[in-house]
Amino acid sequence: MSLQRSLWAGGILLLGVVLGNALSYPRLWWAVRAQSPLSARQQRQQLLQRLDQAADELERHLQVYQMVVQAASPSVVHIEAQKPNPRSNAARAFIEEAGSGIIIQHQGRFYVLTNRHVVDGAPLGRITLHLYDGRELHPVRLRSDPETDIAVLWVAARDLTPARIGNSDQVQIGQVVLTMGSPFGLSRSVTAGIISAKGRRQLELGGQQVRYQDFLQTDAAINPGNSGGPLLNLHAEVVGMNTAIASNSGGNEGIGFSIPINMVMFVAGELIEHSHVRRAFLGVNLDGEFDLARAQQLGLPRKMGAYVTAVTPDSPAERAGIQPGDVVLRFDGKEVEDDIHLINLVGSTPVGKKVRIELWRQRRTVEVQATLVPRPGGFQSRKSTPPDLTLPRKELVRWHDLPSWDVDALGLTVLELSPRVNRRLKLAESQQGLLVNSVDAESPLAGKVLPGEVLYAVQQWSVRTAEELDRALSLGLQNPALRLHFRPGLAGTQTHTVTVPREHFAR
Repeated sequence: MSLQRSLWAGGILLLGVVLGNALSYPRLWWAVRAQSPLSARQQRQQLLQRLDQAADELERHLQVYQMVVQAASPSVVHIEAQKPNPRSNAARAFIEEAGSGIIIQHQGRFYVLTNRHVVDGAPLGRITLHLYDGRELHPVRLRSDPETDIAVLWVAARDLTPARIGNSDQVQIGQVVLTMGSPFGLSRSVTAGIISAKGRRQLELGGQQVRYQDFLQTDAAINPGNSGGPLLNLHAEVVGMNTAIASNSGGNEGIGFSIPINMVMFVAGELIEHSHVRRAFLGVNLDGEFDLARAQQLGLPRKMGAYVTAVTPDSPAERAGIQPGDVVLRFDGKEVEDDIHLINLVGSTPVGKKVRIELWRQRRTVEVQATLVPRPGGFQSRKSTPPDLTLPRKELVRWHDLPSWDVDALGLTVLELSPRVNRRLKLAESQQGLLVNSVDAESPLAGKVLPGEVLYAVQQWSVRTAEELDRALSLGLQNPALRLHFRPGLAGTQTHTVTVPREHFAR
């Protein structure tokens, strides 16, 4: 009986549960229906609200790009240069080239930095600098260094905004950078990317003889017209000067190259203060074939440094105790990667600086100190830009499309005479020497030599070419003063001699 009663009780309990669930189902159905998925329109509205919140947060971070552009723009210059067309015989036939520039301030004066290839060959009056505020300027002087493709333009303006200069030694691979410039003539263009590599050397740059290479590589878009413009970090600091691209098409393919700003500023300072770049000299011969196997034989863990094969007598290297067989590991606090890197480091170090050099010798490190001296044969004339056709010397523009040479050491621009040139200038075909094209206002010959006179000798050495003049100046510095001999050419009345003290060349 107890079992039968239990079964009835269980059945009644089960029936109550079922009836209770059945009675509660309408309430559950309405609750579930109330929580059904939103309509497509409502879902999209919620998505847009979340997107707005995320975009606002991201834009707050990306505003740094906008601030960089706003801070750097007043210091970026759009450059247009008109150059004589070598394929045209017309006296006024020009080709146009566009580029970019960076305003800097040096000892209280403003200058514009750019690539040499942007302005090389253009008369000053045909170089136009377009400023951020709409002004247009023409440079009053130009100096350039073909070994780095860097040029400095003097400008007669006082109220310019100089760029904020960074430290390119601190640039890291993967760092975010921006470029500014005038690609394809589209001024004030901005692109963004990262530093994709450092220390790019031995690049083929379209026939340019750029000896000192230590480029920063970036994937920020660089195109024709960006040359000379700034490569900026996120502090609006210039860390490089855009100068070249690696491209099969002539346009951006994701690999661009910039000169580190530390090298740019060193070269600019030399051009401003000395009219040419004084290159330092250490006095070592290096092994360009130094490889991993040789490094491991010497006890080094990897290929590193520059292997010394010979030391120049009475050079800074010899006086410091550097020996053949040494490996230069560090120079002036910088790790040396290879022989080309050491050449770049020495060439970008101020003359007269005392530097620490870490060597690997007999499986241990040795530290020495060397005081760098000027590179021997420091006089180097370079091809000049043609004179401006708008200058008052109109009687001399007959040679405006002939190759001339800047002799920075003397503050002269000269033209090499030859029978062909003499016939064109209506000079005697036998005339030899260097025809003076222009005399810089700061030249030691200013007021003593006229454009149109012919420099025919230095000391006892005849000079007919710019190369012979460079050699004669170098040899002449063994004397307390140099005697420069001039005779009439297109100007002047008599033969005369100008004496230049040796101290002038030591400045």
